[in-house]
Amino acid sequence: MKSFDWRSENFRRGALLAGVLLALALLMQAVFGTNGFLTVQAKHRELQRLSRKIHQLKQENQALQKNVQNLRSNPATIERYAREELHMAKPGETIYMLPEPKRHSGNAQNATLPARP
Repeated sequence: MKSFDWRSENFRRGALLAGVLLALALLMQAVFGTNGFLTVQAKHRELQRLSRKIHQLKQENQALQKNVQNLRSNPATIERYAREELHMAKPGETIYMLPEPKRHSGNAQNATLPARP
């Protein structure tokens, strides 16, 4: 049976190779692993995006709350809403409504063809 000679050149090369491979495996795990650098960076970008979205939604929510409060208490806001959204008028007033413009779609099936003579 052959015993290992700790001082031999082959053993040193093998140990060095094993160490380099182990370091390479650990480095790849640190970069590409489940909790690696790339995953952490992607999660960080997603966190920033969601934080911006939350901030935007909070501002929108504040504006809507202000609008609700005005609709509950401000007579001018109530009158404007009644006129614009509900098409209501004061006694003696006449409302003229224009037809909404037709929206053209790019779909050829919905296109109207001119009548043939």
